[in-house]
Amino acid sequence: MSLNSNTPDPDNFKTPPSGNIPISPDEIHVWRINFENINCDLTGHSKIISPEEKYRADKFHFEKDKTRFIIRHSILRSVLGRYLLRKPESIQFEYNTHGKPALKGNLYNTGIQFNLSHSNNLALIAIVLNREIGIDIEHINANIDYENIAIQYFSENEISELRSLPSQQQLIAFYNCWTRKEAYIKALGQGLAIPLSTFDVTLTPNKPAALLKTIHQSLPHNCHSIANIRPHLDYIAAAVVPGQIAQVKYWGWDK
Repeated sequence: MSLNSNTPDPDNFKTPPSGNIPISPDEIHVWRINFENINCDLTGHSKIISPEEKYRADKFHFEKDKTRFIIRHSILRSVLGRYLLRKPESIQFEYNTHGKPALKGNLYNTGIQFNLSHSNNLALIAIVLNREIGIDIEHINANIDYENIAIQYFSENEISELRSLPSQQQLIAFYNCWTRKEAYIKALGQGLAIPLSTFDVTLTPNKPAALLKTIHQSLPHNCHSIANIRPHLDYIAAAVVPGQIAQVKYWGWDK
């Protein structure tokens, strides 16, 4: 898949090489976790996550949600360990005021940045070097009231573009817009402190993903790249980084 792939092709997620995984400054690495293909025995995973993560896991009401939280955070640590050459359980995180995690202490100086998103049966981990990263994945719900959600959260330009499209394209366009906007605010590390309606992204299917306009003068619209990702027929995702990206590499933890 290219930076702006609209063709679902799970085969693009390759089995990762063994040992350390090098990453270049102009790359994004995207890891897919498919919970349907993963052993849900928590014995090993629970040994990897931190006490704080175990505490957060125990807050879930449903056992399925608790299990998947533990698994994806265990795998996140294992993935990071491949880049850092560290044992997963030794990796420590710190969080900004909006809850975005980063490597703590000397590990932060390695330049490795990451972000995690999950929806239904899939999770994605994005890894970059020496820049911020945001990623969002959404399971496509054909019954969603996307027009009313768009009216609540999208900009006027995005709403107009969505309404102008043929009806058969509008659902995918909605998810294109939603994932790109979510990934952008995650890349900025400020979450919903930035209202989704205050900036414009492209959303028309088969057109390049891009940030078009923002009202934040300190954040020029042309300083971010958006990678459109289709990890499965039933999912849409996007990753956003500052600056330009030459390549996205796809690794499948579930291979």
